[in-house]
Amino acid sequence: MFELINRYRFLYVFIVLVLFFLIKAVNEQFGWFKLADILLAVIVVSSLFIIGHREQLLLSIISTIIALIIGFHLLEFYISLTAIAEIRLVVSIGFLIFLTSYCLYFTAQDKTVSVTTLFGPICSYLFMGLIFAQIYLFIELLFPNSFSGINSESEAKAIYFSFITLTTVGYGEIIPLKPIAQTFTWFESFGGQLYVAIIIGQLIGRYSSEKQNRIKVKSSD
Repeated sequence: MFELINRYRFLYVFIVLVLFFLIKAVNEQFGWFKLADILLAVIVVSSLFIIGHREQLLLSIISTIIALIIGFHLLEFYISLTAIAEIRLVVSIGFLIFLTSYCLYFTAQDKTVSVTTLFGPICSYLFMGLIFAQIYLFIELLFPNSFSGINSESEAKAIYFSFITLTTVGYGEIIPLKPIAQTFTWFESFGGQLYVAIIIGQLIGRYSSEKQNRIKVKSSD
């Protein structure tokens, strides 16, 4: 099992993230899974432990951050304080930024590009959407009514708004109303386009080039 997950590491993380988004949506609509965030953190971190089992410093950082997030979630679950929610969001943003860098780092370590390796930047792209979703919730918590259609507790809507902004779909039913919210919204839209153009474009180009080189080697043989 260990070797299988390590072999298809980023594909595994990608599947976990997709499942989390589905669980988050069901939780917010029906209230079935109260601790979906902790479930995500545990599963993602367990997969990253497998991916980077030789990177002791990275694993120590991940362990510390995840312990803080779980602690704040449990406190927020039993004690409703705005300060706890604010600290938890800040820690979550830092954690997601670290995970984004983590995926890109291990993707860069691969000597060859495979279909599995391609999922590393895709996971980073999904983490980017989650980062901005947490930022929007933090902004709404600090400055209420910064968005129309989002409150500080509607995380599924914040994720939805983040990804339609990241992909520049923009249906328009959720609108940033205040300058800080508007600024971070266009930051995300601009950053998302740069990411696709630079990171994904280069990786796909590298994969295509290596595939063509393999074909040439086989042809020469």
